[in-house]
Amino acid sequence: DQELLKSSGYDGFEILGLEKKYLHDIDGFHFVGYVDRMDSLRSGEIRIVDYKTGKVEDKDVNITDDNAEGIVEALFGPNNEGRPKIAFQLYLYDVFCRESEDYKGQRMVNVIYPPANLFTEPVKEIPVSETFMRLTEEKLHGLLAEIASIDVPFRRTVEEKTCSICDFRMICGR
Repeated sequence: DQELLKSSGYDGFEILGLEKKYLHDIDGFHFVGYVDRMDSLRSGEIRIVDYKTGKVEDKDVNITDDNAEGIVEALFGPNNEGRPKIAFQLYLYDVFCRESEDYKGQRMVNVIYPPANLFTEPVKEIPVSETFMRLTEEKLHGLLAEIASIDVPFRRTVEEKTCSICDFRMICGR
């Protein structure tokens, strides 16, 4: 944070929340998330900060309007291995904050703090891609409608490795 303040020219920032719990309904499905930290460095801007202890790949966080379509396809595609999981987590956090009365109309910026790189690389601030938000919302509504539909039969994942951690593996026979 000290490096960020030094490089930005600001004297300080305001902590808006730590481990803030959000509950949000999308198409009758309940989503819960805990935002590690929310702060504001610049007026009219909210930084949604997530601390990551594991590996952080560019495809998970460097989301722009130019690459949004490919990231959304990977996010909702059948290949679990290539899924940009952090991207979906950030999407939900951004939705939580946008829907919050406290932060409506504010510019959102995603920030990832990987502790392994904390003192070797600058902190990346990634403005929220509106194209990514729109495309993810469309795909998510479609997926949730499919899950809720009794007309769409259950289908197994193509990634059998996923079955080892699935609570329903006995039901589907894997």
